[in-house]
Amino acid sequence: MVKRASKAKRGAPKPMGFGMPDLPQELIEQLLEALTKGGGPMPLAEESAADELEAAFQDFLELDEPKERDKGADEVISHLADRLDQFRVDANGGDPRARDALKKFHAGLDLAIADEEIHPANLIMLGKILWTAQLPVSEKLREFVGEAMGGDAALAPENAEPIAKLAMRAVESIEDPFELYDAVSSNMAAFPTKFRVALATSLVATRKSAVRMAAVGFVLHPDEEVARAVIKAFPFSAPPSALKTP
Repeated sequence: MVKRASKAKRGAPKPMGFGMPDLPQELIEQLLEALTKGGGPMPLAEESAADELEAAFQDFLELDEPKERDKGADEVISHLADRLDQFRVDANGGDPRARDALKKFHAGLDLAIADEEIHPANLIMLGKILWTAQLPVSEKLREFVGEAMGGDAALAPENAEPIAKLAMRAVESIEDPFELYDAVSSNMAAFPTKFRVALATSLVATRKSAVRMAAVGFVLHPDEEVARAVIKAFPFSAPPSALKTP
């Protein structure tokens, strides 16, 4: 896997204050002008915000595959998730800088996927981060993950049981249906539609009531194909004649 050259991390900007002898006069004048006119953040602040997201993503790109990670990996993942969530909030609030930074992030992600810079396991985790932050998961990401999982061959009938286990991985202990739905949805966000259909419909036949109730949530899943498949998988979708007892 080819790695990009690491960029030097920028330190946190020092607080600016009036009267600092090393503060450029031009910068003071720009700040005073912005305050006088009620203007928004200065270009320096815009650049720092965009660089912060870029730096967080660069740190993520440098993560090793899961089994080789050090203790600092969780902090890197958490920081990227936090930055993406904050930029999404700012973008929805109308901040053009945040929107531009997110566009650059998605463009950089597509490039990194094309260059195979991210381990498939890390891409699955990134899909979960994006889903949780209510940001779009690109089809390029899902296609790459799908191929890594074995493509269409992985959806053969004999793989139904492993797929069901994958859907419930790390969430078996959750008893609340709403929390369970969120957990499964985020875990499968990075998978192609066919995988997500298989994962979601596998929950319908389970014996655990909380899981079946969580499966109902997929009826309103934002991916229409997933929602339709789950509706068909439930007994209530059968025609009346099929439900009559002899």
